[in-house]
Amino acid sequence: MTSILVRMPILFLRLSEETRGEFDLVISPGGIMSMATGINYTRIKELFPESDPDYGYSAPRFLDIYAARSMRSCPVKNATRMWYNSDGTVCDDIHSCMSECFPHSTAHVNLMAIDAKAEERMGFGRHYNEPTLNEGEVIVSHRAAVLMGGVSVGDTILLYGNAQMNMELPFANLTHTDSGDVIMPFKVVSIIEEYYGKFPHEDTFVVVSFQTFLHDVAKGLRPATSTAGVKGVFNTNPNDCASAVYFIMNPHARLNAYGSESYNKIRSNVAEWVSGVLSRIGFMQVSRSTPQLLGLYATRLFSVFLGLTMSLILLGLTFLSIVLIYTLLTVGIETKTYELGIQRMVGLTKENLIFLVLVNAYAFTLPAWAIGLASGQGAYSGIRLVFVKLVDLELPMLVTGASVGWATLAGLGIPIVASFFPILSLVTQKLPDAINTSRSRNSGITYKIHNNNSTQWSGTMLALGSLFFAFGFLIYYLFPTALVSMNLNLIFYIFFGVLIGLLAGLVLLAMNFERVAQTSVSYVLLFWESKAVFSFMQKSLSAHRRRNRKTSLMYALSLAFIIFITLVVQIQLVSFDYAARQRMGCELYVETQGLGMEQFWKVEGIIVRHMGTGIISSYTYDYDSSSITFVERAKLYSVGRLRTSATKLRVVPPDYFDVMDTTYLRVNKFQSIVGRYGLVPALYSSEGLHKAILSSGAADALRVGDADGVVLLELTEVGHPSSNTTDVRTTPIRPVATLDTAPAISMSKYEDTDGDLVLSIPGLFWHFNKSRASVLDGSVMRVRLRINDPKWYDSVGDLLSRSMASMGHIVKVRNIREETSDTVMAGNVLNLFFLVAEIMILVVCFFSLMGSMTANVLDSSKEIGVLLCLGMSHFQVYRVYVWEAFTLVVSSGIMGLMVGVVVAYTMQLQNILFTQLPLPFPFPYLQLGVIIGVGFLSALAASVSPVAFLLGLPSITHILRRTIH
Repeated sequence: MTSILVRMPILFLRLSEETRGEFDLVISPGGIMSMATGINYTRIKELFPESDPDYGYSAPRFLDIYAARSMRSCPVKNATRMWYNSDGTVCDDIHSCMSECFPHSTAHVNLMAIDAKAEERMGFGRHYNEPTLNEGEVIVSHRAAVLMGGVSVGDTILLYGNAQMNMELPFANLTHTDSGDVIMPFKVVSIIEEYYGKFPHEDTFVVVSFQTFLHDVAKGLRPATSTAGVKGVFNTNPNDCASAVYFIMNPHARLNAYGSESYNKIRSNVAEWVSGVLSRIGFMQVSRSTPQLLGLYATRLFSVFLGLTMSLILLGLTFLSIVLIYTLLTVGIETKTYELGIQRMVGLTKENLIFLVLVNAYAFTLPAWAIGLASGQGAYSGIRLVFVKLVDLELPMLVTGASVGWATLAGLGIPIVASFFPILSLVTQKLPDAINTSRSRNSGITYKIHNNNSTQWSGTMLALGSLFFAFGFLIYYLFPTALVSMNLNLIFYIFFGVLIGLLAGLVLLAMNFERVAQTSVSYVLLFWESKAVFSFMQKSLSAHRRRNRKTSLMYALSLAFIIFITLVVQIQLVSFDYAARQRMGCELYVETQGLGMEQFWKVEGIIVRHMGTGIISSYTYDYDSSSITFVERAKLYSVGRLRTSATKLRVVPPDYFDVMDTTYLRVNKFQSIVGRYGLVPALYSSEGLHKAILSSGAADALRVGDADGVVLLELTEVGHPSSNTTDVRTTPIRPVATLDTAPAISMSKYEDTDGDLVLSIPGLFWHFNKSRASVLDGSVMRVRLRINDPKWYDSVGDLLSRSMASMGHIVKVRNIREETSDTVMAGNVLNLFFLVAEIMILVVCFFSLMGSMTANVLDSSKEIGVLLCLGMSHFQVYRVYVWEAFTLVVSSGIMGLMVGVVVAYTMQLQNILFTQLPLPFPFPYLQLGVIIGVGFLSALAASVSPVAFLLGLPSITHILRRTIH
């Protein structure tokens, strides 16, 4: 487990790579060389050859943007003669060449020329299995294919534009009359889905070969280009003018560098490695980016939390091991009390007894240590395959040396700690009590006589006082230290220490209701059992209560801890999921620029037709007023200008919140006009035209939190996009409502210096004094759709993308499945881990249950013999002790589950308070099922063997005479 736990932080690296690319460093011209268009990869390979173990994993790329269209959009043209008009003359420029093609069939794509062999060697794009590209071949992304009108494999597409702008070196031989414009035909050999691991932040792209791209450029130049210029481009070594170079660490070093839960340590490791690259290339000559540090920074707190959780789980397993060995030793001593008493009579000293107990402890811990190492390696190999499949990173074949060291320390140290109380019980037991065989050692009643005049110290009170003093002192000293030094690890340890104390205290409190829980469980689950079996099972639980308490405490405390940890992690994952859904506000949106209202009406017609089929349930849009007035900055002031809050104008249509997911809409205060018209429609009424919707945090700071009062809206408006002149306008505005949260709009109950300001479209015109403006003067920035079935996300997105692209717009599509995919993957890994941890804890507790039930059955041999004499069948005896163990496990497990749920729910309330999201509570139904299922199997396995031993004796007389002391 330790070997897997130390690799758990790699999960966050995997999440970062999903969106930011599977590389560690990218460099491009920058600094004093910022005007350069390329970087010399030939020189970089000389500095860092492939044999370099630290920096030998690198690959170059050409990066550029081209216009692209399908050859089908130019039916009167020939792919090899695109530079010629129909009369055989050469076109003056690209636009005149394309004038004979269909309009609005062009997509702007990001061209990426990749060295597939080098990138495969460095592991850049682990799931990239597309064919190797030759000259004149291209791979097109699905989104680009849609925007070009539905390109298929085998089609020919055209890439055209100015190639010289971002790639100067190959064009050094061009004359002053030559042009860098190119028209390049390519055959589509594959269409791929968006793969942000290999092509980060891009969904509209084409991929060509790095080695042959300059040949394609040379063939695509104007026919009138000089021969020297064409040859210069054709013969240029592409390595001499790469747009960017990507680096990745050595795989083994990469695991170590990113394998810490401390972001500061990871940043230090990566910075040291990056310095090794830049110190030899030149810090001032390149710009650099380390994308994984940006991704890990966003999850740094959750990574620390997860690392702390793993440490606490290991600590909990250590504690359970101590209690288990203590229980087994205690049971062993109790069942051999008579023999040990006789040995003491014949001269066995206390030192001999201590040695005997330690030998007994190591007799099963040393073989268990050896077997544990072997089985641990086997389990690690199996879990490693699952982990590698989920996280998609290679792990070492063998367990780590640290895990072997910790296992050895535990195997040698835990028996000593666990033997303390059994040794103390053995050496302090009176000899007459040890050799007394006249009565059973089971007793439902215990008497304790205290002498008030006794001066003897109370060991329990002394231990508890010392423990509480140490706990309080550590918090008193360490907490301020952690705050001053901003040590997040220490703060989390203190926080979880307090929570573990809370869990332990609640479990001890719940143990006072142990019999109530056992009685309730037995009546709920065993109501159908015969009266004789049920009655004797209840009496057996009462008689064995003292011995069973250790087992009950183990189950309750360990399950409370693991349930609490599981729920806290699930709450955090649900919080991430809900935050992503709140940012979206819908299932899918299509984003573009400059989509006029008349063009939107055409798109709207497509949407309405699909609403008739039930695919789309509703739709709305985000209005863009930048073409009417360009706001550089907006601020809200109190009337006296004492308080201020930055804001951003959001102009929405009347049905905006009717369409968006109202799960994330929380209204704090509102005026009566909202009740008559609705939230946003109130802004379109004559009374609400001059009003707005504010963030409740900003409204409270400006003293209008009751949605009543006036604030000043200061708008800094740019006079003309090409000029630097600005116009500051101040207008009064009244809130019609204040929101705590809202879908796709920034609102907060606690943030008082920020928050969006929601206006109606005519209200915006009034505040800017645009009396002649019309809604048709603006544009649609996003079209938001509600789609019930996720299987339609891609087809609807493609349909609207194709429609908008045909109007000449660049389109970006996002859906909720893509936004939450990382959270789903992390949830699957963590849920699997915690489920395995729960089963491991139940298995550890099972051995304690087996020891207790063995002692219970053997100590009850006289009672069993009497019951057999009275006519109870063997099967009924089996049922008595199986149900006793089952009731013991399930009742203590449910108590632990309840404690874990209660404490986790308090954290849920805190999370809701801070995030202002209506987060559902993830009740652990799976864990409850595991408790009941494993509880029954444990009860069966722990009880059948000792009962079968007694019932296998020759006769009832042998059972009655059986003495276990």
